[in-house]
Amino acid sequence: MIQLECDFGADNSDWQPVIRADDWHDRPHFDILSPDGTTKKVWQDDLGDNKMNMKACLQKLKEIWLTEKERYENELKLKRRRTPPYGER
Repeated sequence: MIQLECDFGADNSDWQPVIRADDWHDRPHFDILSPDGTTKKVWQDDLGDNKMNMKACLQKLKEIWLTEKERYENELKLKRRRTPPYGER
């Protein structure tokens, strides 16, 4: 498993998993994680070998990591705007 975690806190204390790649569930895939707890699977081509599958996923992750970080950050901002301060409802 390969996982990208990013810090979204002002004091380097809010590390969150953003995307991960693994080859469970019969095929290699990315789990696209969201701040609301949902996960979307994006299936990748199966190259027939676990090492090759994970190498391909790592290469793809190197290409898309910044886009995925920005996506998660935007979703996190929306979630924070929708969540009322403590004690208010």
